Amino acid sequence: MSNTIDIGNFCDLPLYNLTFKLDTTVIDSCPPLNIALRSTSTILSNEHLLTNFATHFLPFKEHDGRFPSSVPSYLMEKMKMTFTNANVPTIILSSEEFLDVPITCAIYGSYKGRQRENDVNIIYLNKELIDCSKLSDLPQDIIKYASIILFTILHELGHWTFHHFSCALDHDLATPKGVLMEEAGEAVEFLMFGFKIQHYGPQEPKYMVTYGGLVIDKY
Repeated sequence: MSNTIDIGNFCDLPLYNLTFKLDTTVIDSCPPLNIALRSTSTILSNEHLLTNFATHFLPFKEHDGRFPSSVPSYLMEKMKMTFTNANVPTIILSSEEFLDVPITCAIYGSYKGRQRENDVNIIYLNKELIDCSKLSDLPQDIIKYASIILFTILHELGHWTFHHFSCALDHDLATPKGVLMEEAGEAVEFLMFGFKIQHYGPQEPKYMVTYGGLVIDKY
């Protein structure tokens, strides 16, 4: 339904440059996914916002419990080089990858590179989420789903970057470590936005926004 809507009427973000190897016809047929990738591309090309990923690139043994007051130039260049189409992980839309969880529609994404060698450069997005996001043409619904998809992508990139760069693919290393007192994906949400979106389940509300352990909004 929503693949006919002109998102230019309510979204002024520049066109996405990061596709994560998703087919552009798939992206352009799903306005929330399109907007989420525009947002992701904008965030990951902004040096100030990139600093929030610095702890995920810092070698594990160098974590000292403090957020770096400045990001060394070599680390910033590594982040910039990483977040290009040539180097970002592949996003795969899948329903099958979420069949082993109790409530499939409550899990929006997954990085399984710690468990499966073949998946070290893959992020899974729940296809059920993408399909549901197309069911409404209302701008407020499109933006809501775009937000969920954006948070999910950044969350899973948190797992991917921490595993690849901080842990150097050592499966035995994990958070909490240093300032990353949350799991690596939630840490990115807190560092980037100051809050996290918590998966809530199949009944309304679909998700909760939490800050400091308190629920501040429900959708």
